[in-house]
Amino acid sequence: TVYIRVWEYQNNNFGEYNIVAYSPECPFSTRWNGNNWNNGTPNEFTSVTINGDYNTGSDGSFESCDCNINNGDVLTVATNTYLLVNSDLIVNGTLEVEHEGSLVMVDNSGSVSVNGTINIHKTSTPFNQYDYMYWSSPTSDETIGSALASSEASRIYRWDHQNGWIFTPGSTSMSVGAGYIAMGDTSGSFPKTQSVVFDGPVNTGTITAPISKSPNIGITNFDWNLIGNPYPSAINADSLLLDERNTSVVNGTIYIWTHNTQISQGNPGPNKYNYSSNDYASYTAGTGGITAISGGLAPNGFIASGQAFFIQAITAGNITYDNSMRVTGNNNQLFRGNQNQKNSTDPKNRIWLDMKNDEGAFSQILIGFI
Repeated sequence: TVYIRVWEYQNNNFGEYNIVAYSPECPFSTRWNGNNWNNGTPNEFTSVTINGDYNTGSDGSFESCDCNINNGDVLTVATNTYLLVNSDLIVNGTLEVEHEGSLVMVDNSGSVSVNGTINIHKTSTPFNQYDYMYWSSPTSDETIGSALASSEASRIYRWDHQNGWIFTPGSTSMSVGAGYIAMGDTSGSFPKTQSVVFDGPVNTGTITAPISKSPNIGITNFDWNLIGNPYPSAINADSLLLDERNTSVVNGTIYIWTHNTQISQGNPGPNKYNYSSNDYASYTAGTGGITAISGGLAPNGFIASGQAFFIQAITAGNITYDNSMRVTGNNNQLFRGNQNQKNSTDPKNRIWLDMKNDEGAFSQILIGFI
């Protein structure tokens, strides 16, 4: 153990602080036996072994240096809880991350080793018949047909910046950091929800996703890219959009599909359903979110795991994600959303202006001083 003494002058006084550093990186260890920790509750300096089933919903969220899940044992990360791993994750047993649970890894050089099973569970908000959900995989080596098996197989698409929507068959591997849209199951009664499971090694560390832009100046329709959160936890949208690696590649606003407008029938054929571009809510870095023109929920500045979104290119290149953008909470705003609320509790100076008429037309603008 190394103690570094730091002196700080503040408010006309000297303050004395000790900063603790350890060598090796994980100097302590503790083992969960199914009921208790044998060497105390873990922290960021503790190597953890799960040797009995553990559920963060009943046993508590925890942080570790390394985390090793033994063969035959199950670690469940429950809704609104988290598992935070500073370095390496080793799964010889089973790791289940429930809907709105969060798995966060801190060190970009940390590794994920899977000889067992990892399942990331996501559930859509209620949707109507022929609605689309926007998905992005938090795991690698995932296929469309496996993850989106409960979707309509003939209605799954990726976005091409020059050719628009491209049908994506079930055998397609889901590219890390890319976005896809899938129509929910059209049978049964509505509204209803859709549950999906992403399995395999979880994504972690520094990840890049390609950003395309039209070579023709002024043709902005070719500048849109459908990308998504690549991690099994929410990410901070400001951290992503204001990162110096990204500010010269993409602009500072993301667009998230809500689907508030009732679907109408169009011409016969494969594109017979009409959807409204007024159903995209947006979030601008540093300022905040506004509802879609059709109303609904304003994005809160955190992009949930599994969520895909549109962004506009400034230039062709790559958008970069890393673990510093991940958070242990705020993993509960997976659009499509239809609640009427705004997240405005932070200290930014902002005002939302709503305009509507007696016929129901509506538009919202957010003015912010940063």
